[in-house]
Order: sequence, then C-alpha cells, then structure tokens
Amino acid sequence: MRTVNHPNRNWLRAFVFVAATGLAAQSVTANDAVQNNNTAESQALTVQRQVDNEQISVLRNSAVRNILSETASRLNFRAQLLNFQMDFRSYAESDNSVSNHRSEQLPAL
Repeated sequence: MRTVNHPNRNWLRAFVFVAATGLAAQSVTANDAVQNNNTAESQALTVQRQVDNEQISVLRNSAVRNILSETASRLNFRAQLLNFQMDFRSYAESDNSVSNHRSEQLPAL
C-alpha cells in the first residue's frame, strides 16, 4: 500500500509542531517566571533579614549606650556622694578639734 501525502495532513503536522513548540516555550517561560519569582522572593527575604539585623544592631547599640550612660550617671552620683562624705568628715573632724581646743581654753566653772 502506498501512502499518499495529503496537503491537509502536512498542515496538521505543521499545526501540531507549532502548537507543541509553543507549549514547550510557554512551559519554559513559566518555569523561568517561577524561578525568577523564587529568586526575587529569596532576595527580598535576604534584604529583609539584613534590615532586621541592622535594626536589631541599632537597638542593641542604643540599649548598650543607655546602660553605659545610666551606669556613668550612677558612678558620678556615687563619686559626688563620697566627696561630700569625705568633706563632711573632714569638716566634722576639724570642728571637733576646734571645739576640743576651745574647751581646753575655757576656764572651769
């Protein structure tokens, strides 16, 4: 038996070829789109993590600065208190020695 190439059959083959090629291209394009989307989401998450880490770092540094400032303020207050106590003691001792000296000079009644 002899096969006859019918013109409609060639058109059908061409249509199937073009349709299959188009579907394959769409599939590749869809896969690329999904990969691009995944890449974009991954990059966005990476950037978000970097921003979060930076914000955490800024907050941590701010907290450390506040703690150090509070500590310095307390140490300054304690130093002033110690200076006041030392001044008061030296004044009390000098006042005590003056009053002892005066009592020695006063005549007994």
